[in-house]
Amino acid sequence: MGVVGGLDGQRDALRGYTITARNCVEPKCPERSKIMPDGSCSKCDDFTVVSSDGRQCVMPECEFNERVEIDGSCAQCDSYTKVSSDRLTCEMPICNSRQIISVTGTCNNCPPFQLPDDLTIECVEPVCGEREKVSPSGRCSKCANYTILSSNKRTCKAPVCGENEFITEEGEC
Repeated sequence: MGVVGGLDGQRDALRGYTITARNCVEPKCPERSKIMPDGSCSKCDDFTVVSSDGRQCVMPECEFNERVEIDGSCAQCDSYTKVSSDRLTCEMPICNSRQIISVTGTCNNCPPFQLPDDLTIECVEPVCGEREKVSPSGRCSKCANYTILSSNKRTCKAPVCGENEFITEEGEC
């Protein structure tokens, strides 16, 4: 018994057929094109790249705060913006009235007694009026009658007057 076409033991099944050597070669597709099941190439859609096996188009995995560009590459979002939910654009976050926007586009709470500045990028203690205290919420509120502002500007207190003095409505002796 001999070898037929390089396949031992299959002589009867191959009787009458001619076996020729054929090398399978994976096609070389252009950049951003995937290999189709029939061996042809198909261009990937915008915002996608070819998978590692070359057989499908996928959205790329970008780093933190990077958006996907039309050519499938990744680009960093500008400061104070974040990646949108579809990962294709960058957007300003919507923070609440007690939060600032960080450089990476996240919302961060201001500490007690502070509020965001006009640009909402820094927490600052508000400038209150002469007889106004700063509350933990960062708001200014007027001291009650017969009280004065404490040195920390966060509380109001009754003044200490001399023996023959009285407290005025404005909190003075």
